[in-house]
Amino acid sequence: MTKTNKMINEFQHRIFEFLSSGDVVASAKLHDECRNVLSLEGFYDKVLKPVMYEVGSRWEKGLMDIAAEHVCSNTARALIAAINQKTQSASNREKILLCTPEGEIHSLGLNVIESILLARGYNVFNASPSVPADSLLDYIKDREPDLIMISIALLENRSAGKRLVYKITSKFSIPIFIGGLVMVNGEDSLNAGYVVSPIENSLEDVVRTVRSYLHRSKKSTRK
Repeated sequence: MTKTNKMINEFQHRIFEFLSSGDVVASAKLHDECRNVLSLEGFYDKVLKPVMYEVGSRWEKGLMDIAAEHVCSNTARALIAAINQKTQSASNREKILLCTPEGEIHSLGLNVIESILLARGYNVFNASPSVPADSLLDYIKDREPDLIMISIALLENRSAGKRLVYKITSKFSIPIFIGGLVMVNGEDSLNAGYVVSPIENSLEDVVRTVRSYLHRSKKSTRK
């Protein structure tokens, strides 16, 4: 095991302890420490994401009760918010809308995506979790985002996600990315432009693809 991997393993162990105890301040200090070794994407991909998967796995196996799981998740959200406070969105950059279909209450993954995109200077509107489709359509009409990213974590919300994609594409010509844990289970793309797998795609992959789509969209608009 390399020195960097040992440090990452230590970071994972410590962040798990901090999340479990609801310690946002210690979690934020650990992120600052990680910045000497990892990029923001690296911190989320290699430290926070695997720890949150471990939290979910322990809950599914009955090794962690729901209250403890909620403490971990809510502390992770507070950590992401603390990181975002240090970032200012550039008002002259492309607009990206993040959302989940109605009924989907899991939005931690989108919060991470929001954090990364804000750090890259994009204007991000996070409408998650669980917003009725008609409300999102009104918001899209009002804000005119350049890209829409939809996250679905649970298989039971796949149909709602499919309906949402259909309603958006029937009214707007806006690129749609769709992702979340449901995409890991062999689901199709729901007719979205690009599928993001939280297992197969790193955050750097996602940002690179977002940049590519927006660049192509700009070129197409100029023609």
